[in-house]
Amino acid sequence: MDKLGLNVAKEDLIMTRKHLKDDAKNIHCWQYRQWLLRNFDLWGKSEWEYVEELISEDEFNNSAWNQRAFLLQHAMQKEPGVQERDLQWTTSWILNCSKGGNESAWNYLLYLTLDFQQLPDEKDDTWLNLKCKFGPWDESGDSLYIRYMLLSGGIEDSAGIRKACRLLNALAPMQKCFWDSLSSTIN
Repeated sequence: MDKLGLNVAKEDLIMTRKHLKDDAKNIHCWQYRQWLLRNFDLWGKSEWEYVEELISEDEFNNSAWNQRAFLLQHAMQKEPGVQERDLQWTTSWILNCSKGGNESAWNYLLYLTLDFQQLPDEKDDTWLNLKCKFGPWDESGDSLYIRYMLLSGGIEDSAGIRKACRLLNALAPMQKCFWDSLSSTIN
């Protein structure tokens, strides 16, 4: 790669920031940004900081959460422990920064725990704080927390799974068919 190409790529990375300032959810701009990072090896701490800034500005920005997953995939190849750090950051975000009802953060937490088949250590303070803030999962519980616990394997007994499905039918009626189907598969 020549120096001119690298300089143009860096300028284009700056240009994508300007475009994302106007439309932070522009999928084409995000795709081009990912292409620049990958093809010109422009990874770095500043990209993580940029994504955190966008999430702070709009926690419902799925594109920024997806960019975080993109960065994590790359970083896991080079940085031991990055997944654990990101798990800590995400649970801390949900506890301290989220305004509530943010499906994006919970989906990312599911991605971290399910895709990598690693639940947080139950003795971990952040995990315990998450359970304390959103549990116990009952009629007054947060539907996103109940869904997370159910899908991550945090609820294991048949009666508990059926109860969670009933609660989710009431709390998240748009997914009623899914929860009914899941409940019917339990012995």
